[in-house]
Amino acid sequence: MAINKAKTSLWMKGFIIFLIVAFVVTIGAASIPSIFQLFAPQPGTQTATQQAAAPTVEQTNAQFKPGVDALAAALASDPTSYTAAVNLGNAYFDWAQTLSTPAQGASQASTAALAATVPLWLASKDAYAKAVKIKPGDPGVQTDFAIVTFYSGDTTAAIALGEGVTTRQPDFAQAWLNLGIFYAGSGQIDKSISAFERYVKLDPKGANVAFAQDQIKALQAAKTTP
Repeated sequence: MAINKAKTSLWMKGFIIFLIVAFVVTIGAASIPSIFQLFAPQPGTQTATQQAAAPTVEQTNAQFKPGVDALAAALASDPTSYTAAVNLGNAYFDWAQTLSTPAQGASQASTAALAATVPLWLASKDAYAKAVKIKPGDPGVQTDFAIVTFYSGDTTAAIALGEGVTTRQPDFAQAWLNLGIFYAGSGQIDKSISAFERYVKLDPKGANVAFAQDQIKALQAAKTTP
């Protein structure tokens, strides 16, 4: 999956939806398609009523805040709870990605919505950091940690986390897909191509194979562009 939470145990998941944000990686003259655009709703496919019903930032915040507050309280009461830490990381992740999703019929999320995600990505990163400190080794949680680290603005650390997953579990396809994105974000074209190719090999029937193949083509084109 292109920058979406890796599959972890269902009992740890609240909401699993794809991230859709206005991030675009550009290398040379070739623009790498946004890692979120793949899952974005297509403009013009929603009715005016549906578009008007799209939740506001305030409504989204009201939806997620009570649950996040409850999870934060649970973790505060038991700082050694791995489940509470992971669920809190998931909840902040879902809150941020919901805000990052364009309103129905829109091509990108609003500036206000994107600005509101910044502290949520950081909070998610902090929660996952606590989780992996309590119990390291879960590749799904480690991959989610890498994703929120990337969205928190630290590509170098995200790469290190992703590489840690692939070193320990080289057949964990999700980590390779995300590493392809992280490498592209840092301008490491050859490594990005290799990571995407590894993902396709490991998950040839995966939902994101077409996306990975498109990235490979775009990156290869970027290498040959004067």
